[in-house]
Amino acid sequence: MKEKIQIKSLVLGVLLGAVVVFSVAAAATGGTGTWEYRFLDNHKILEEGKHPGPSFDNIELVINGAAKEGWEAVSYTADSERRLSVLLRRVKR
Repeated sequence: MKEKIQIKSLVLGVLLGAVVVFSVAAAATGGTGTWEYRFLDNHKILEEGKHPGPSFDNIELVINGAAKEGWEAVSYTADSERRLSVLLRRVKR
């Protein structure tokens, strides 16, 4: 039963993320530029070995690095297993 809840939470998180992406994209079409998006996931960052150590510290380092490149956080989702996903955007270059 616990496994079903986790999968259900993941699916709901992905759907929420997709809704946010498409909502932001729809709103951006009337603006001054076109947006590009980037999706960060702290578990994926750990698996890739880019930043060893606690997962929330890792994603903070990656988000701060992305901000220096012009990315801004648009939305995030988290669960009880310390999985954090962040949607970033910036004006397309």
